[in-house]
Amino acid sequence: MTKYLNLTLALLWAILISHPTFPQGKKYNIPNGQMLYHQIPDWFEKARFGVFVHFGANGYFRYFVDKDQVVGQEMDHQSYVKGAGEITLTQEHIDHWAGLFKRWGARYAVLTTTHRPGFALWDSKVTNRDVVDMSPGKTDMVKAWNESLRKHKIKVGLYFSHYDWGSKWFNQAKNQDMEVPEGKRQKAWQKHLQDRDAMVEELVSNYGQIDLIWWDEDWCARDYVELGSDKMLDIVFDHQPGIVINNRARHPWRWHYGTPEKYVPLKPRDTPWETCDNLTNSQRWGFVPGQREDNYKRPEDILFSFLDVLAMGGNYLLNIGPRPDGSIPEKEIDIMDYVGTFIDQNQEAIYGTSAGLPRVCYGEASTVRGNVLYLFSYAKNPNYELTIRGVKNVLKSAVDLSTGEQLPFRVTGGYPEHGNPGYIRVKVPGGDGVYPKVYKLTFEGEEIELKIK
Repeated sequence: MTKYLNLTLALLWAILISHPTFPQGKKYNIPNGQMLYHQIPDWFEKARFGVFVHFGANGYFRYFVDKDQVVGQEMDHQSYVKGAGEITLTQEHIDHWAGLFKRWGARYAVLTTTHRPGFALWDSKVTNRDVVDMSPGKTDMVKAWNESLRKHKIKVGLYFSHYDWGSKWFNQAKNQDMEVPEGKRQKAWQKHLQDRDAMVEELVSNYGQIDLIWWDEDWCARDYVELGSDKMLDIVFDHQPGIVINNRARHPWRWHYGTPEKYVPLKPRDTPWETCDNLTNSQRWGFVPGQREDNYKRPEDILFSFLDVLAMGGNYLLNIGPRPDGSIPEKEIDIMDYVGTFIDQNQEAIYGTSAGLPRVCYGEASTVRGNVLYLFSYAKNPNYELTIRGVKNVLKSAVDLSTGEQLPFRVTGGYPEHGNPGYIRVKVPGGDGVYPKVYKLTFEGEEIELKIK
């Protein structure tokens, strides 16, 4: 009996591991108890900072819809004609972008290849609503994007929206303003998915190596089955087996990282994640005439959010919205330069680090690499003492990262013999207020051990 039982179990196991949707990953548990299907490449979690580019997206195309008071969800052709007619950028513009990304310290960048209006930024054979067929510049932006980013050694990311306001199939299936029988809606949805999959295949098969795909607008379907995610993801991984994808294809386990939007989690997550954020307080991420210039956040606030993301162990994807001619508003360049200067001066405390101390242990942001702790501090007063709680390791040294100056420190309280650490107090020179200071603390041992309870 045991022999037959073992044989049956072996057969069942063979069936399971050969099933195309059985999760194969080993690294991270995700909330439903499954494992990640595809192993995440190491570069993503080390990158920490990327640039998002909303171009030809839900910005100036939608502006023409609103301006002309077009009724209904479907984009009218004249809005495409007006919007596309203003796109005059060339390869040189994108080369300039990539140079700025490098200057800002970005390790990857993501371009909105198509967004909700359904306008493709490459020479698509699936639709003629694309930048090559309709714009005077005739620049295949995805081709130029890949070439420019590769030249600057920046990982190539492509954004793709499941929505398509310009598709009659999508609108027949999803536009509630249209009186379409349910059966016809279902057939139209399948035709939309066929077009979407064909466009995705163009992106992953015609432009060399793609490092990341940023799915979006997945809420147009109830679940990953309706969204057709398995077939779409098979296409992607067949052509790009080393790619990174986010969780916006609604699949319960075929994804790599989560995407909190304009929000920083209050504690580290069990899986990789990335906060995408905007330079403005507007909900429109792409350039909209008259709707971005007077609505920017303070650079200091954006940097604070970035440090908060670092402290929680995530990546920060910060968005710009270039104009149709390829120029980037000067205010956006100024803000990104502010962030980029800080990154350049403190690379050691940023790239390749992990989530820092819980805020109960240190009240500001911090990061960790092995037995080294990096403290970010906004303290301005000279001779101020930073206080750390809960670290069981013995502190060997503390230095000002910018100057290399050795900093005095002391330990008070605690009961080390019983594993109860005391308070570590480090006297720091304080900053000038332009940027937070960074202090490097090196401890005994290979990793930092905490006692929080």
